[in-house]
Amino acid sequence: MSIYSIDPWVEIKRMHRDMDNIFNNTLGLEGTGNCQELTCSPSNARDLRSWRPKVDITESGDTYVIHAELPGVKKEDVSIDFHGNNITISGQRSYEKKHETEKYHHTERSFGKFTRSIPIPKGTNSADIKASYDNGVLEITAPKPKEQAAQKITIAEKSNSN
Repeated sequence: MSIYSIDPWVEIKRMHRDMDNIFNNTLGLEGTGNCQELTCSPSNARDLRSWRPKVDITESGDTYVIHAELPGVKKEDVSIDFHGNNITISGQRSYEKKHETEKYHHTERSFGKFTRSIPIPKGTNSADIKASYDNGVLEITAPKPKEQAAQKITIAEKSNSN
């Protein structure tokens, strides 16, 4: 009996690459997978299609606080909407090519449109939600909804009309 080790991560990485290729081919993005050539254009890099900003959600006292990392995004390119019980952050980080002669050897930064929806408890008043933007970090504060005290319901007598 021979003993050998199997690395499950090798198979998972292969499946990930295959799934990327399936989606790239379906969306007409052939050749955008891993940009392994020595020089590649950022317009061919996979990460440029879309991105999701990283978000932290904390709770302190009577407030929920959301921090979203948006480096390189201008304040005017960010939109915050409140609908139902979701706060949706959306916007766009634009790619700015400085020179037409630039050739990229490697690129990891993401550009394009983004959207993140964060559920918050029902009963939150949209007028009380505040947002600020400083140094590439968006901060949204939303007060916790007031808990309503239980109310006693009286039971009415059913009238007998026989």
